[in-house]
Amino acid sequence: MPYLERLRDDARVPMLYVSHQVDEVARLADCVVLLDKGRVTAQGAPGETLPELGGLGMVLDVVSMGPRDGGLTELTFDNGRLAADDILIARVKPNEISANNILRPIVVQVNISGDVAEVALQAGGAWLLACITAASAQRLALAPGLPVFAIVKSVTVYS
Repeated sequence: MPYLERLRDDARVPMLYVSHQVDEVARLADCVVLLDKGRVTAQGAPGETLPELGGLGMVLDVVSMGPRDGGLTELTFDNGRLAADDILIARVKPNEISANNILRPIVVQVNISGDVAEVALQAGGAWLLACITAASAQRLALAPGLPVFAIVKSVTVYS
């Protein structure tokens, strides 16, 4: 995977990559075409198309990274990839934690399926998808329009 990322970024070589692995597609793709039985079902940026695959360890096209004081990474909204299970949600801003990237999105949608809840969040023009337990979503009373804090484990952000 790192070789393909370097080829894409450094040599700017156009690639056609076929995979059933959502995380791989999200790391590499600028444009995604979803097929079902040979027919195109969706086409567009990873953040627009991959959420349609729900429940597969979603990765969304939401942020870019830049240097920050102390050798840390700061998240901004542009390009890049962020795994849904690397986002924590809080109703109150956490203070004494190791995470350095705390965003302030609004809940757009909550989809509960069994023990898992996929929470669509919007922060400015960027979309995030957090994958948390259904029990957590219910305990936090997550609902559309609710402002929350999204805590990002940035050491797992892919560039």
